[in-house]
Amino acid sequence: MKAKISAFLVFIVLSIACNAFAQSNRATSLVRVHLSRVMTEKALVDKGVDIIHVYPDGRADVAVTDEQLDWLRQLSARIKMLQRASLTARSTLDENLGAYHTYAEMLDDMSQLAAAYPELARLDTLGTSIEGRLIVAMKISDNVDIDEGEPEVLIMGCHHSRELMSVEVPLKLAH
Repeated sequence: MKAKISAFLVFIVLSIACNAFAQSNRATSLVRVHLSRVMTEKALVDKGVDIIHVYPDGRADVAVTDEQLDWLRQLSARIKMLQRASLTARSTLDENLGAYHTYAEMLDDMSQLAAAYPELARLDTLGTSIEGRLIVAMKISDNVDIDEGEPEVLIMGCHHSRELMSVEVPLKLAH
């Protein structure tokens, strides 16, 4: 098989905004809050609250720390506790559920691929996420330093939070 076929193989872009890879050591509770003029989505985001879902009727399910829960109560927000925080339960899980790559493992894996095959793979940094993580891309080609004008394929992963599997497919294809 001609080496030219690999020229259009892959651009792997891994946008590192994955909240799933940013494990916090703080316990969180699942709470339903009623949005209002004071309790807006922006106010929640500004306070660092993790918005899980917003309903059309103005309710929102959010994951909050004890400090954020106190803040909601101080604002007299209408809240309903859906699931109380359990640091013990959370501590039994690792950030990648044991089977998936963490952010650090993904970066290490991509760096090793680029180092092992410098003539076929090039790792680039496209910028940083709002959480300060590197946004990296890997070009895989038989002529990695030349733009040959051949057909190309773009494969993206790790661009949605809570989707642990999204990084696995691009990494598998890169291997």
